[in-house]
Amino acid sequence: MRVLVLGSGVIGVASAYYLAAQGAQVTVLDRQGVPPQFVAKGYEVLNEQGRVIEVIAPAPTAEEMQAILGDKITLVTQDD
Repeated sequence: MRVLVLGSGVIGVASAYYLAAQGAQVTVLDRQGVPPQFVAKGYEVLNEQGRVIEVIAPAPTAEEMQAILGDKITLVTQDD
């Protein structure tokens, strides 16, 4: 079973946890996204026992994406 949980508050996270414990594939979406202090550091995916099963690298900055993709994207900032 695949489940989409909307919101990463206490209820959303608890629901996702218990659904995953029952074997569901759970995706959690939050309107504010992942807080920047966590995106900059990456994060770890844990199994039911709390052991790390996957490490997600930090998201690249806009400047790093520009360097990676070159002329395939245009960097737009709030100052533009």
